[in-house]
Formats: sequence, structure tokens, C-alpha cells
Amino acid sequence: MTSARSLAPPSLLLAALLALPAAPAEREVGSVERLELTSLTRERAGVWARTRLPRAAKGARQTFDGEVTVANVRLPVGQPVTVAVQERPTGAEAVFLLDIDLRKVPEELVTRMGTHAVDPVLTGRLRGDGGTEVPVHAVGVIRFGTPQLVAPASNATRFVRYAGARLSGLGLAESTGEARAFVYNPFGFPLDVRSLSYSLWLGERRVVTGELRGIRLHPARENEVRIPLRALNSDLVAAAGQAVLAGGELDGELMAQVELKAGRDGVTFPLKLPGKVRLVR
Repeated sequence: MTSARSLAPPSLLLAALLALPAAPAEREVGSVERLELTSLTRERAGVWARTRLPRAAKGARQTFDGEVTVANVRLPVGQPVTVAVQERPTGAEAVFLLDIDLRKVPEELVTRMGTHAVDPVLTGRLRGDGGTEVPVHAVGVIRFGTPQLVAPASNATRFVRYAGARLSGLGLAESTGEARAFVYNPFGFPLDVRSLSYSLWLGERRVVTGELRGIRLHPARENEVRIPLRALNSDLVAAAGQAVLAGGELDGELMAQVELKAGRDGVTFPLKLPGKVRLVR
């Protein structure tokens, strides 16, 4: 007896093959080459994400709708994103102009982020002239301390207000006092400072060193940080001469290394804060 399968017409076999799910198309992947902090206020950060894409929509000025993540955490980026595009023989160079709302950054970002690099991912669609659009998926690993990441340390001073220092007890073996700084936390969650290593300078001479640990910066406000000072009067005289004995105000500088708790370890950045040092007899 001939089986029913052998009697199936070729058209039915073809229909069955066509009904099988197609293999998924391989996603074209671009690269995030560089991040540049271009503007910064206490509320928002402007970042240029420079990328190389396999292809782009038409036109030198395009828009992007989608998501931007770091450490698998979505960033609060204004939509649509403006994108400057330049065609190349092997694809396109595209600069995404990201506007990030610091107040809406998730706390999860700080707990997940790496302490040696960030891993931005851009996923969405580019839209250009004449209704053209293409999908975008670009990934990168941007290492701290390399030309891939442009974020001048001087930007940190936008969040720190230094109120100067005061030393008293002149004429004894040493002088004591404090420096005061006000640190603004722009996020909607607290930040923890693991350590604050600091030194006070008068001219070219370091007169105070010290360290504070375990400072909490409360969200969306200025936080006062009082820094204890203890200096040998011999160092003060060597730095400022007779001005120390007379009292008054001198130009000084507070230098610090701040380690913020982030990820499994911490992120460290420098501070350099010029200000007045008041000497009281």
C-alpha cells in the first residue's frame, strides 16, 4: 500500500516549508567610540556620544527615538535626540546630542556602574530626510582616564562651594580650626562618600593633611561638610612668614581626593578649591 505522505502534492510540501519560521536577521551593530561632557548644570548634563554606524538615514541632521543605557540602566534622556551625521564609505559617523535630567537618574545606576569603565548602549531608530529611517544598535566600553571619556575634573566645582578655612591658636605649638565646604547632590537619592583625603596649602607649602570617612550627601540639596584642620605653627611661619604672627587673611588652596561609593568599589575624583585662610591669634 502506498503511504499518504508519498501522495502529498509538491504544492503542499512547498506550503509547509514556507510556514516554517524564518531565521532571525542578524542585527547590525555600531560602536560608541567616545563620550564628551559638553555642558553641565545642577539639573542637567549635555553629553555627546560619538558613534560609528553601519548605516544611517538620509541627511546631515537626524533624530533618534529609543533608549540609552549604562550598566543596563536606562538614562533619563530627552526625546527625540538630535543626531549629527556624516556619511563615510563604510557607514556613517553619528554624534548623538544627549540631554540627561540628573534629577531623574535612577539610584540603580550608581550601584551597578563599573568603576573602571562605562558601557553605553543606544538602541532605537534614526529618522532622516524624506521619511527615511533605519534601526540603530550601538555599544561601547568607555574607560576612565582615557581620551575616550572627556569630562574635565573642573566640572566638579559646579557642585562644590568652598567657604574658606579658619585657624586659631597662633603663638602656641600648633593651630587648629576647620574648613567648610558645601556640596550639592543633584540626584534624587543620597550619595555616600567613602573617604575624603585633603590637604591645605599656603603658597607652595602644605600645612595641613587629613582624612574624613563616611559622609552622606542628602539628595537635591547642598550639604555642609566641616573639615577639621591641625597645623604646626612652624609650618605656618615657613609658609607665610610674619603674616602668621600678625593674623589676618591669606590666600590658600584646599586640595582633596574624593572617593564616592559606586558599584562594587568606588569612583575617585580630585578637587582643587582656592579660598581664604583666616588666621586668628
